[in-house]
Amino acid sequence: MGYNQKEFGKFCGVSQQVVSGIETDSKKPSKTFSKFIDYLYSETFGVVGLKETTHLKIISIFKDTEWAENINEMLLEIEGLDPDEKREIKGYLEGKLSTLKRRTETKKKTVQPQKSSR
Repeated sequence: MGYNQKEFGKFCGVSQQVVSGIETDSKKPSKTFSKFIDYLYSETFGVVGLKETTHLKIISIFKDTEWAENINEMLLEIEGLDPDEKREIKGYLEGKLSTLKRRTETKKKTVQPQKSSR
């Protein structure tokens, strides 16, 4: 499978301009290829594709990686749904997040200490 500059850059975590610069010999390849080599020797090489690799990068951002892995598994399942089902899930999640944010704001307002009336 071949990659164009943009795809290869995305795969290696660098911009298309960096890949182009390497091909024209105006940039040093170390950053691009070190990321690529890290990927080649990672546990995920040959097991998962670019989409899954991107999901793994996102998981690493979270403090609770087990929770993030579970959510990501659900996201990958959602990918296989039809557009109407995806919109339904998105609407539910947006509504639920909005409700939780309002609840959090209400809790913050009720927990704030009262000002003294001296």
